[in-house]
Amino acid sequence: MQAASTHPLAGKLLQNEPMSQHTSWRVGGLADQLYIPVDLADLRAFLQQVGDQQSIHFVGLGSNLLVRDGGLRATVVSMHNVLTDMRVQGDLIYAESGVTCGKLAKFCAKQSRQGAEFFAGIPGTLGGALAMNAGCYGWETWDAVDSVITINRHGELNTRSAKEFVASYRHISMPVQGEWFVAAWLKFEAGDAKVAAQKIKDLLASRLASQPLNLPSAGSTFRNPEGSIEREDYEFPWFKFTKERMAIKVKVPEDHVLPKDKVLPSLATLENEDTITWIGHATFLIRIGGKTIITDPFFSPNAGPLALGPRRYISPAIKLSELPKIDLLLLTHNHYDHLDDEATKNFPHKKAKVFCPLKLSKFYKDHRFKDVNEMDWYQEKQVDDLKITFLPAVHWSKRELLDRNRTLWGSYLIEYQRKKILFCCDTATGDVYKKLGREYGPIDIAFINIGAYEPVEIMKYSHANPAEALEIGRNLRARKVIGTHWGTILMSLEDPFEPPTKFIASAKNFGYQEKDAVLFKIGETKTINQILS
Repeated sequence: MQAASTHPLAGKLLQNEPMSQHTSWRVGGLADQLYIPVDLADLRAFLQQVGDQQSIHFVGLGSNLLVRDGGLRATVVSMHNVLTDMRVQGDLIYAESGVTCGKLAKFCAKQSRQGAEFFAGIPGTLGGALAMNAGCYGWETWDAVDSVITINRHGELNTRSAKEFVASYRHISMPVQGEWFVAAWLKFEAGDAKVAAQKIKDLLASRLASQPLNLPSAGSTFRNPEGSIEREDYEFPWFKFTKERMAIKVKVPEDHVLPKDKVLPSLATLENEDTITWIGHATFLIRIGGKTIITDPFFSPNAGPLALGPRRYISPAIKLSELPKIDLLLLTHNHYDHLDDEATKNFPHKKAKVFCPLKLSKFYKDHRFKDVNEMDWYQEKQVDDLKITFLPAVHWSKRELLDRNRTLWGSYLIEYQRKKILFCCDTATGDVYKKLGREYGPIDIAFINIGAYEPVEIMKYSHANPAEALEIGRNLRARKVIGTHWGTILMSLEDPFEPPTKFIASAKNFGYQEKDAVLFKIGETKTINQILS
């Protein structure tokens, strides 16, 4: 889509440009067209010639950007090496959006300004940092913003105060949609140039220890989809919570677990049927289309490193060594009750194809799995007659002290012969489920977590309660909802067997019959046709 040429342009216009040439990961399909302006006047002239119906994207260094192989049906404006002016204006630092954050930090240090040192740890340009409220080591970009200059799709410039914007974690709410940042005035305190320079040096050394700066980067963290509940910063009484959790006495109902001598025979009897078997917690076997799938294989006695973390009160329905041949392993996220070190190390079917979220393949490759595939949200894979799509969830990732949200999380949509099965990652509620329902529904069977929701003040960011699980199911336009993530391990403060009771009792409130809220005994196998009847 060529821009109309009412005025000559001084920049470079490229048609069907590979975005892999403009991202640090060197991945990405074709953009319809990409423009590299020479200066602000040229950028304004170009935008005035782009049609109103054409989508526009701005990119800087591409260090915080992953582009799908399908590319972008859009006009992309590359600001790499464009708008790079910096200067002191009174008490403020004026910097244009193409300035790299590292150069901004060093410039401020030379001008004897302190407080800008954290910018040295942010990959990319100031424009990108403004757009996502980038930050590190406890500081965020918008902590320093006094005012900004924005440009809209018609090339018009506006000066806006920082008070017009709402900044949150890795997100900025724009007062007017369809505007991009071209410059900012930043406020920093007067300080000692040598002290600021040393802080930059120390920060880079610290970051280099865990995140080598010479390797490709797509940014430090992932985040939840728009419209998700945002975590509040407060001191949660973890010691009191742990003490109360450990004091809970679990009484397991007699009919909660299928006798072990019936689990494997039941699997064998139905081996030619499409079935679902609950091993425990979020671990299921799904047989469909001639493939056997395992989800989040968790077999250890505790969910944590070594002997730490919550302990199971119910053993897995079968031993790890008793698993039937597994064709496909689906991992939703990296929490210890889903990504199990020992189960990964000792998994008996290393030739199984593994699908995992971005930045988690190393766990499997280190343990000699042969076919490991990282997936981004909305990415699709074909496995013979099965189509697998990785979709967003409202959750988070963390496995070590300082790695929060460094790896992605998400759910898997399995499609086979007009059947759609969605295995959800642990999730809280969020607007994304209405979107997924519109785009991917109706869903035949949705697996959704119903346990680990008390105390609400901390669990609401991670886990839906039984009623919320049914609400998610309704938003997904799911015919049946299978309750997961309960009855196995003590992770929260509600009665361990309250979730199934509330799940069934809440069904009618969300347009379901009681039989549509599906529960399993641990070790039980049901045919998919039986569930859908």
